[in-house]
Formats: sequence, structure tokens, C-alpha cells
Amino acid sequence: MPMRNVLATILAGGKGDSLLALSRVRATASVPFAGHYRLIDFALSNCTHSGITNVGVLTQYLPASLKAHIGIGKPWDFDRRDGGVRLLEPYYRGGELRWYRGTGDALAQNVEVIDDRRFDHVVVTAGDLVHKMDYRPLLDFHAVARAGVTLVVKKMPAAQAGAYDAVELGRGNVVKAYGEAAPRQGASCASVGLYVFDRPFLVDKLRRMKSSGTDLVNEIIVPAVGEGAAAAYGYDGYWARIDTVDDYYAVTFECLTENPPCSLDDPRWPIYTRLPDDPPVKLGPNAEVHNSLIADGSIINGLVENSVIFRRVYVEKGACVKDSIVMDGARVETGASVDRAILDKLVRVGAGARVGADVGEPRPNEDFPGQLSEGTTLVAKAVKIPPAFAIGRNCLLDIGTQETAFEHFPGRAFPNGASAGVID
Repeated sequence: MPMRNVLATILAGGKGDSLLALSRVRATASVPFAGHYRLIDFALSNCTHSGITNVGVLTQYLPASLKAHIGIGKPWDFDRRDGGVRLLEPYYRGGELRWYRGTGDALAQNVEVIDDRRFDHVVVTAGDLVHKMDYRPLLDFHAVARAGVTLVVKKMPAAQAGAYDAVELGRGNVVKAYGEAAPRQGASCASVGLYVFDRPFLVDKLRRMKSSGTDLVNEIIVPAVGEGAAAAYGYDGYWARIDTVDDYYAVTFECLTENPPCSLDDPRWPIYTRLPDDPPVKLGPNAEVHNSLIADGSIINGLVENSVIFRRVYVEKGACVKDSIVMDGARVETGASVDRAILDKLVRVGAGARVGADVGEPRPNEDFPGQLSEGTTLVAKAVKIPPAFAIGRNCLLDIGTQETAFEHFPGRAFPNGASAGVID
């Protein structure tokens, strides 16, 4: 199928509460990943490898970092006269600014962009999925299936499929039931949040969508299933949707396994990204590094073990970072330790401080037990942890946490499961 006849739309505009402090300061699709990537790099790279050169990124919530990252799309070969990447944001029309109210509404507000006769098919995908997929076989399948929409589905245990969007298949890969209407017993399939539409079918649905309609699944996918107009394409490759901070931690550390399920160094399918000009990594005379990813510009003078270190991180002499994710510009001072923690950009861990220590009885986070329950502590951007202070496990130091917040805890210790800062 000619890829010039395909438009890819990437949904990247949702409000970023899903990953707590990580997504409060940036769009979820712009969350840093695995040393120097952003989550949206997977969707953009899939388009590049699939030969799709017309891409629209629908963004709204805190789009600045996403816009700066994508630019004119040069890392993905989108800086071209024919095609390219467009960032589609809400704008004034008729003296009124209409924010996107959901995935369906975001597409509906851009129906004039989608309804371009150059395009026969429209790929719709989320911007925060970690997966590698060649969309060409999917598009070929869709053309043969003669369906209005094709859902990409993956076999999952019933319990896991129920957490996503369960799908029941009928004859000929027709989607028989979706979501709550699908059975929950035994092995099941689930929609992975990636769709291919016939352009006229999608445009008709968007124009007919009620003014109160906001959601792509409820307003378009579910009715299409009821009409018998939805087919299913089976995908058996790696796929991960990051819904919680614990998910983010687990998916990141799958990249450090001996045979990672989603290899980042596969020369046949590289993940492209925008890289700044940083100096090489420097390992000092006291450095010790084991099974870790270390990004450019970092200086390591302490111990780094089983960790992901982003750009320009400084681990001082006698400091120890284990089983952790440390983002751009963070500094771990002399004698400090970081264990099973996520430190956002520009975090400073004072000399002798301990992040991820056992402080009190084990317990999940008091405010977000569904997000932080596996022992991971999350420290928001630019937080400064005082010297010789202990931060427990499953803790959240959210945006706006000041050094004065630590004064209220006796024994210079922040107990397991505690939170500070802006807690919604």
C-alpha cells in the first residue's frame, strides 16, 4: 500500500496526572524514558520505519517540551516538503477557544485536517505506548478486511485484558464485542489503543458525533463494533502501556535485562530521538558501574548499579545509586545513597542523605497506593533533599516540595509511604 495515502495521528494531549510528579510538568507523551528518549519517540519512529510521512500530533496539556522535542521532525526524517509532522493544538475559532475534551473531540476538532482526499486511511495511536511495530502489514490487512476500522489486539490473560479494553472476536476476525460487553473468562484479547480507519468512515463518524461526545472509544469504536464494521488485527510483539509510576519503573528496567523484550539497540529498528550536543560520559578514578545505562554528559565518581542515568547527572565520590532512574542534571552528593527511586530533572540529594531507605513499617503511598506500592520512591523535578536526611520507600516528593517541608519530621527521616508537596 502506498504510504503517501496514509495519515498518522498521535494522541498526545491528555492531562498529565497519570504519572504523578513525572507528568505534572510535561505531557505524558513527553515523559523521559530509558536514558535519552521520550515516550512519543516510539510512535514517531514506528511511522518513520513504516514509511508514513504525514503525521499529526494532537497535543494540548503543557505542550512546550513536546513541541521543543519534535520541532520540524528532523530526527524522524519528517523535515520534508512533501508531508512532514504537524502539531495540532486547540485554537481560537469564532472568538472562542475550545479545549480538547477527550480523544474523540480532539480528532473532531481537526476533522478538516483529516478529511484530505490525499489520504485513504488514518492511523490513530496513543503517544505514550512503548512498542515497535511496522504499520505496513496492518494497513494491508485493513485493506483486505474491508472494515471501517481495524483494532490492533493482543492476547492477554483475562485479568490483564480486563484492565485494558477486552475484545471478543467473531468469524473472520470481526470484532464481536468490546469492553464491558466482552467476556472475561479464560484467555482474552485486548485492544492496545492503535487503530486504522478508512478516512471517509472516520470523517463521517466525527462529523456525526454528538456535541457532548468526547471519547474515541465510546463515541466511535463501540458503535462501529455494534454495526459489524470493526475488524481485529493480532499483534504478538512487545507492547506496554504505562498507566502508573510502578509501570514506568518496571518497563524501564525491562530494558536492562540480558535479552530485553524491547531492544533499544536493534540496528534494524532504531528508536530515533532528538539528541543535544553533550560531552562523553566521564568515569572518575573511584567510579564503579554495573549493568546500567549512562547517558552523555554524566560524571560518575561513585557506585552505579542496575540503574538508568540520564544526561549530565553527577554522582559524587562515595555516593551510591542502585536500582534507580536519575534524570537530566540531577546530582547525588558525597556519601548519599539512592535505592529504588525515580529522581526527576535537577533533583539534588544532599551529602549523606538516603533516598529509598526503610523508614518505619512497610506500606504503600498514603495518597496514591495504586501508583506507588512496590517500594519505588518518586522525587519531583528540582526538589532538594537536605544532607543526612532519610527518605523512605513508596514516598512521593511532589512538585513544590521545599526544604522546609523536611523540618516537620523527627529524626531527620521521611517515613515509608509519606507524601509532600502538591498532592491532588
